[in-house]
Amino acid sequence: MENSETQKRVINLGKILVEELGKDTDTLTRWMAHYISEQINVAETATGKNKKDAEKRCFDTILKLWSNRTSLPDGKRPFENFEPIFRTLEALDPKNETTFYWGRFFNKLLKSNDTLNNTDQGVETWIDIACDIDIAARILLEFAFKQTASFALDKKAANWLESAPEFYDDVSVIINLTSASQGSEDDYKTITKKMRGELKDELNFKIEKIATLIKIGNRVRRAYNDELKKLS
Repeated sequence: MENSETQKRVINLGKILVEELGKDTDTLTRWMAHYISEQINVAETATGKNKKDAEKRCFDTILKLWSNRTSLPDGKRPFENFEPIFRTLEALDPKNETTFYWGRFFNKLLKSNDTLNNTDQGVETWIDIACDIDIAARILLEFAFKQTASFALDKKAANWLESAPEFYDDVSVIINLTSASQGSEDDYKTITKKMRGELKDELNFKIEKIATLIKIGNRVRRAYNDELKKLS
C-alpha cells in the first residue's frame, strides 16, 4: 500500500474526477463518477480492517481511471490544454541523438562512413553546422514551449496538478515545463553545490549553442546578401 501522503493525494484526485465527470451528459462518464464517489465514501466511513481494504480498493480504482484519462471526453480530460505540447516534446531534448528536422535519415547520414568522405572537409563542415542548427533550434523550441505551458496552466489544470501523482510521465513533464525558468536569489541559496554546478553547465551549454546559431545565421545572411547583390 502506498504511503499516507500519496493516498491522500489520490483520494483528493478522485474527488476532483467525481466533480468534473459528474457534470458530463454521457451516461458512462457519469456512471464512472458515481462509482468512484461510492468508493471514496466507503473508504472514508469504513473502520478497522474493512477500512484498510476499502482504501486500497478506492486507491486502485482511482488510479485505474486516471491511467485511462486520455480516453475521457473532450473538455473533461486532465491537462487537455497540454496535449499539443506533449505531441512535440520528445523531439525537443537538445541532447537527443535523433535530429528534430531530418530524423532517422539525417542521423544515419551522420554515422555513415561511406557517405561522408573524411577528405571532403566541406561536406563535414556543413554537416557539423547542420547539427549545431538542429541542437540550437530544439533549445529555442524548448524555451518557446515552456512559455506556452505557462499559458496552458490555467486554474483547472493547476487543480489537477496539485493532486495528480507525480510518477506519471505527463505530470512530470508539466511540472518540468511550468517550473520557473529563472529562480530568485533565495531559490538558488537552497540548492546544493552539485545541483548549482549542473544547472550552470546546462545553461552554459544552451547559451553556447544559441551563440553558435547566431554566428551561423549571420554567415548565411551574408551569403544571401551577396547573392542578392549579384541579382541586382
